[in-house]
Amino acid sequence: MTERPCIDCPATRLVGAGEIAAWAGLSRQRIQQLRVEGDFPKPVAILMMGRVWRECDVQAWFERRRHLGGVFGRRPVRSDPSEDFILVPDDA
Repeated sequence: MTERPCIDCPATRLVGAGEIAAWAGLSRQRIQQLRVEGDFPKPVAILMMGRVWRECDVQAWFERRRHLGGVFGRRPVRSDPSEDFILVPDDA
């Protein structure tokens, strides 16, 4: 994918993985997986706090994925860590 400047955005806003995750309803870890797995936009900088992207690039990427029927791997947010494990009886 060729990186182009955001001409549709009145002002380029930079966002980190945490902001993208909150906006998309995904975890920060899932954002990093998407970054590694495929055609997710390349970050414009790597700062001490982590990678940052142009907000309009990320929004455009999500829109393309949505129109192509892409799956983002949404997982329910759990407030209770004990819900991370499912106990299966030995005789199942």
